[in-house]
Amino acid sequence: MPGPLPTRCTFPDDFVQDALETVRRRTAAVQVVQRYRLVLLLHELPSLRNEDAAEAVGLSRSEENTSELQSPCNIVC
Repeated sequence: MPGPLPTRCTFPDDFVQDALETVRRRTAAVQVVQRYRLVLLLHELPSLRNEDAAEAVGLSRSEENTSELQSPCNIVC
């Protein structure tokens, strides 16, 4: 029997707007863009598993395990 579903992450509207603007910029650092893309993806698809979201934005398994993005809510909490 599967365990409980993870708590849905919610992000403040101004943070989501900053993420959208940063992802569109050509001069933003790749790591920053990946993090914001992860936030935007989880904002759009909150039922997506962290591992699937990280893979979708191009984070490798090692980056996923060593960053605070293992739990995306840590970005703004």
